Amino acid sequence: MRIIVFGAAGRSGRMIVQEAVDRGIETIAAVRDIGRDRPVIDPRAHIEKLDASDTAAVARAATGCTHAINATRSPGSIEPDHLVGLHRGLTLGLHKAAVEHLTIVGGAGSLPCQGEPFYAHPAFPSQALPRGVAHFHLLQHLKREEQLLRWLYLVPPPSFSADGPRTARYRLVPPTLESAAARHYAISYKDYALALIDALSTDPRLSGPHLVTGW
Repeated sequence: MRIIVFGAAGRSGRMIVQEAVDRGIETIAAVRDIGRDRPVIDPRAHIEKLDASDTAAVARAATGCTHAINATRSPGSIEPDHLVGLHRGLTLGLHKAAVEHLTIVGGAGSLPCQGEPFYAHPAFPSQALPRGVAHFHLLQHLKREEQLLRWLYLVPPPSFSADGPRTARYRLVPPTLESAAARHYAISYKDYALALIDALSTDPRLSGPHLVTGW
């Protein structure tokens, strides 16, 4: 297995890269910027500087990879169709590189909650609203239109802990936050990374949207 992780300098991206190389998986860490102030990426990964929206650069970097992971996190007030546009360019590059499987770090704002998307629920944090809306549109696009490759949209729960421990315990649950209990699901970045790499290496047929939470 050889994978490429886009957004590898982000919090979830770094944990995914570390989990992959810990297992001996050949890993390309794709980042937009390699500066002194950037977080440290596991040195066992091969670092590629590129923009995930650059189709030609994606195709070059991903050649020879079996799986790709989109862990990019667009900051600020993005437009509702921003993630769809990014996804289209990314998948075109991956298709040119003959990569057949893409796993996306999803957003809980895309999931149904009491008959509406979670981003529209009062419990959804207002500061994350632009990303919540954009992830809703991305998931709808994936369900209706994505045909170039097999995709897995793996959603962390509303409580996503950057500093939480690696317990090595998690479960996949239906992709919905309809119950009040589900809105209190939580997982650490390390356990999320574990679940994602498990999905690639031990359950490669897993596809579509899934919600992952700790026990």
